[in-house]
Amino acid sequence: MDATHSNIAAHWAGEEPWPDAQQLAGLRAADVLHEESLEEIAGDGAAFDIRLPMPGIARLRLRPA
Repeated sequence: MDATHSNIAAHWAGEEPWPDAQQLAGLRAADVLHEESLEEIAGDGAAFDIRLPMPGIARLRLRPA
């Protein structure tokens, strides 16, 4: 998602020739989504506040109280 998180290009130099089977396997293994868990947030039922670095993406899992 940025230069150091979930960036498959960071694992391969663009000027290299096409990767061989072993290198492709390494790239596939590195192709993962970086995740960080936050503490559970208890809102007031109407609003809550989450701080993200820029750029940032959040996936929220909401459960009924």
